[in-house]
Amino acid sequence: MIGRILDFRLRQIIRLFKEIGAIYIVLLILVCLGFFLGLVEALIRSETMLMGLIGIMIIASVHFSRKDAGFLRMLELDRKKLYVAEYILLTLPMAIAYLVGGNFGAILFQTIGVLFIAMLPNPEISSHSFTNRLDLNFLPKAAFEAKSQLRRFAIPLGLLYIICLLTSKFLTVAIVFILLIALFFTSFFDEVEGKDLLEAIHFKSGILTAKVKTYLGLYYLLCIPFMVSFFIFHLEYWYLLLAVLFLGSTVILFNIFYKYAHYGPHRRKVYNSMANSIFFGSILIPFFYPITLLYLIFYWRKARKNIRMYYAED
Repeated sequence: MIGRILDFRLRQIIRLFKEIGAIYIVLLILVCLGFFLGLVEALIRSETMLMGLIGIMIIASVHFSRKDAGFLRMLELDRKKLYVAEYILLTLPMAIAYLVGGNFGAILFQTIGVLFIAMLPNPEISSHSFTNRLDLNFLPKAAFEAKSQLRRFAIPLGLLYIICLLTSKFLTVAIVFILLIALFFTSFFDEVEGKDLLEAIHFKSGILTAKVKTYLGLYYLLCIPFMVSFFIFHLEYWYLLLAVLFLGSTVILFNIFYKYAHYGPHRRKVYNSMANSIFFGSILIPFFYPITLLYLIFYWRKARKNIRMYYAED
């Protein structure tokens, strides 16, 4: 049964490539060839165990945007075993590269991190949590997706935020958590609101613009304490902070555009986990970043075209 699920994931990737179109696929193949050769060389030559963070971050982006708990429950599968199988297969190419280069520390670090993520509770937490009663009135009405998710994850997110802020004097903690905030934002844009709610919240034109302003503003607001800590302890690495904030902003923009590119009033979800995995895995490598910008522009244009079918202007 697990083999059939893995085959299902492969079919998802194929459908995603069909959505992108022939021209973008050709560009993707050309860039991927150089990217793959450069990445393999970089992984083989790596010596620090922290290189294992690349695989861990990719798997974290997959795990925290999963919305398939109900589907897997119907199949009566052991979800933890399936997660382990999927995540190990996804990171296997990197582990092989580390093995060839003799970087056993990165293999161990990556494997432990991947197994830890696979054991974490499924992101689809029960809706009966008492934190669902939180009003969160400080958030604008346009951020109704954020309110829903923050109510579900209020306690673990709050604890994690405080712990990471207290340890933000360590450069890696600050950088990784700013990226993790952006990854959590991806869960806001998987579920689709009805047309009535869309019109009630966005009664003026400019839906995409309003979403971008709202969520980038919220993202930067949450990052302010870490930015202050960064300037206190790591001022000499200010350029890393700018790069991480730029990458996080790109992830949020992609998810907004991806959601409304696939928006339909009768859909419940857009199933963005696979697209997020490919996108986030790409932006971690500077050489591959230009193709992600083309990917972003593609979905921005598609979102504008699609939203006009349900809303007069944007």
